Amino acid sequence: MMQFTQPDSEFNLMIGKAIHNNVITRHEFQKIMTLSGKDLKIEAHEKRLLYQLQGLMENRSTRDLP
Repeated sequence: MMQFTQPDSEFNLMIGKAIHNNVITRHEFQKIMTLSGKDLKIEAHEKRLLYQLQGLMENRSTRDLP
């Protein structure tokens, strides 16, 4: 049975926090990437969140902290 990411999952909470605060640490980014591929499939809503985060990072809207 395929499991879908819950709205309050660690992935959603971490990426939501980074997008909301416009700040992400390298550790948080690595954890988000690990969580997104945990089930070997990146779901559509996870892709949207990852693209949003990537766009913010590319535009420097989200700061990358060590």
